[in-house]
Amino acid sequence: MADDRLAEQQAAGQLSVRLPVAGEPVPLFSFANGELGPLQNQAIRLIERLTGQPRIKKLYLDYVDDQRPPSRFWQDALDRLHIRLTVTREAGAEIPDSGPLLVIANHPFGVVDGVALCALIAEKRQDYKMITHRVLRQAPAVMDKILPIDFDEDEKALANNLATRKQALSWLETGGVLVIFPSGAISRSPGIFGPAYDPEWKKFVAKLAQKPGVSVLPVHFTGQNSA
Repeated sequence: MADDRLAEQQAAGQLSVRLPVAGEPVPLFSFANGELGPLQNQAIRLIERLTGQPRIKKLYLDYVDDQRPPSRFWQDALDRLHIRLTVTREAGAEIPDSGPLLVIANHPFGVVDGVALCALIAEKRQDYKMITHRVLRQAPAVMDKILPIDFDEDEKALANNLATRKQALSWLETGGVLVIFPSGAISRSPGIFGPAYDPEWKKFVAKLAQKPGVSVLPVHFTGQNSA
């Protein structure tokens, strides 16, 4: 089981959850990278600066200074962003105490979707990992919780993504929780106006769900991004 493996690694000194250290380089949570051209990256950096990146940086620096426990990282993020979750649970839609669990969800709001899911899961279990964009695998407190996906279109990215798939499958097979957005992208509108929808969900997720013994917990985020 994944819980037993975590305990064994901790006892053997093989697993270290590193707290952020005051004075270390601040993670650059930016989607401007090698996946796009220079002009597009400049535009993204400008938009990020105008729409809240400096505030996110300040919140993160305050978090580092407070030396909060890593297990509370996601909930701390929601609290500092003043985001309150309203959760409606249908009968049987619970996080089991142990055993392989695949958590799937639509992806309307972007990064906050993953933060919300991990905050909910971390209330009950710590043996979870989330497949998400490699840009988000920077905060030391939860770096071990991220299975990175690389959207570069080159052989290195392909190799990295194949490795991530193998890790995801292995994590489920050993009894862990895996969080994944089957669309692989944020919901978007087919036109300039109108409701946004998830792109077509990936077949890889269906293969994971069909693995023997895997429970599936579907989550639906109501609403959509206003942008």
